[in-house]
Amino acid sequence: MSTDEAAQIAGIDVFSDGLYWPQGVWLNPPAVVRALLNHPLIALHEDTPLSSAEYDGANWTANTPRGSFSASHIIYCMGAHSPDAADANVSTLPFRQIRGQTGVAAASGFSKRLRCALSGESYISPSWQGQHCYGATFVLNSNDDAWYPHEETANRAALQQLNPPLAQSLFEQNSFEQNSLYSFSDDLSDPPQGHVALRCDSPDHLPVVGALGDIAAMQTVYAKLSLDKNYRLDNIPCPYLPNAYINTAHGTRGLATPPSAPPPL
Repeated sequence: MSTDEAAQIAGIDVFSDGLYWPQGVWLNPPAVVRALLNHPLIALHEDTPLSSAEYDGANWTANTPRGSFSASHIIYCMGAHSPDAADANVSTLPFRQIRGQTGVAAASGFSKRLRCALSGESYISPSWQGQHCYGATFVLNSNDDAWYPHEETANRAALQQLNPPLAQSLFEQNSFEQNSLYSFSDDLSDPPQGHVALRCDSPDHLPVVGALGDIAAMQTVYAKLSLDKNYRLDNIPCPYLPNAYINTAHGTRGLATPPSAPPPL
């Protein structure tokens, strides 16, 4: 749509034409997670890391520092912690961790007019509980979850490129230095609010979803493929672990692609 059409939908001026998804949404992830966990068939055990998992032919037993749990199936949904999984069939898969930092700013009179999320090289969502979330940085192969002023600077500069009047209205009232809207020292005693997390990604940027393979068995069954990629394998069943599944590596789309996971997940 044109810039004028986009402005009518967004509630503020925008500075390029673009695409609009009428059914697109913006969500508060903690609220979504709490709502999903509020289910009679879900029992949440926090701070209970998996030490090991064993299959006895009928059930899986998950061993943790707080006791053991038994069930017919096991599903690994570990996100950025997938490389640290207790089961080598999960941890040895070629995951990548990608650091991301977002910022939060108090809504201004102007910014409250924003009616939909704006997204380009950066993004910003409409105000929720009086605040906007904007971002985000993208640091490959990083497991660092500390907040950094220079990444806040990058996020603010990116938002300035996306929509200068909107950025100006937010950062003039939220500036942490008298003479600069976008620069920060490394020794802020009271840093701006924001969030840092790690994304889990795969080499082809597609989610890793489905039955969990038995890596050792696969290396035996498919050994000749390492010598000849065109070697023909006739009707050899793929060796999967029984009743074991994985759902991870959704990258930056962690709220969008998980619901598309195929049965039985």
